[in-house]
Amino acid sequence: MDSIMGNNTWVLADLPPSCKPLGCKWIFKRKLKVDETIEKFKARLVIQGFRKKLGINYFDTYATVARISNIRPLIALASIYNLIIHQMDVKTTFLNGELDEEVYMNQPQGFIMPGNENKVSDKCVYSKFDESSKEVIICLYVDDVLIFGTGKVHVELTKEFLSSMFCMKDMGEANVILVGKLSRYTSNPGTQHWQAIQRVPKYVKKTMDYSLTYTGYPSVLEGYTNARWINNTEDNLSTSGWVFLLGRGAISWASKNQTYISGSTMESEFVALAAIGKEAEWLRNLILKIPLWSKPIAPISILCDSATTLAKTYSQMCDCNQAKLLSSSSS
Repeated sequence: MDSIMGNNTWVLADLPPSCKPLGCKWIFKRKLKVDETIEKFKARLVIQGFRKKLGINYFDTYATVARISNIRPLIALASIYNLIIHQMDVKTTFLNGELDEEVYMNQPQGFIMPGNENKVSDKCVYSKFDESSKEVIICLYVDDVLIFGTGKVHVELTKEFLSSMFCMKDMGEANVILVGKLSRYTSNPGTQHWQAIQRVPKYVKKTMDYSLTYTGYPSVLEGYTNARWINNTEDNLSTSGWVFLLGRGAISWASKNQTYISGSTMESEFVALAAIGKEAEWLRNLILKIPLWSKPIAPISILCDSATTLAKTYSQMCDCNQAKLLSSSSS
């Protein structure tokens, strides 16, 4: 409650005519450490926003989140350039947001101001590079902050600056970075989510000795792609798969159904190549924004194991070159 009041989250006001206040609820939970011991007990006050209508009462519902494929390239860069990585946590992150709309909420249970019982309450990667070749990169995932730096002094200065602007918790050198997808469905899990949860302990048990390792060499970005033609007889869809390596460690990968039916194995391979090409462009643009990475950026190699697809690609390139030669000779 001190955080809520300290951030001036609301002010007590009389409810305007024809306005209905929203209710609120306290949510209590335990925050666990990595070893499953209790770190602290938490209480969160949530407003019953489900009574609001999208497009009328509100428009945007998102938080600042970095893709996990943002974080892995930065870790690979840290191994290449010997960067240090520190982690911070923003306390009560969502209290720092600014509301453009007027929202009226009933006072929370247990904290109703005496004499005011009838009143209601109102209202992803950044880098800095200086002339001494010292750089700090900040990666945000909601309330978690990863700070990559070429020197400890600049990292500490960055942490001091953030602490002066927000209420922060310094977690020191980063040792655990987790991004969970199943946690997104805890409020309304489906059958497939329960099946996935049952697979998680089995997967963890069998892969406890496995880990992503970044050696820092080679310092080039390269991708591998493959496709499986119509492996699902129910919808006749093929599967695309790819993986990108940097510093001898995987930084981005995917395996997903293609969005339309391919007529042949070669066609499904071309669809997979188009998908990995988009990811390669996205990763290249990410690296391009990091001043520490040497410029110009080397071409990204994408390797495909389909001889038929490669032969077709090269033949089309030859046909295009011949057409250009015929056009120039006829002119």
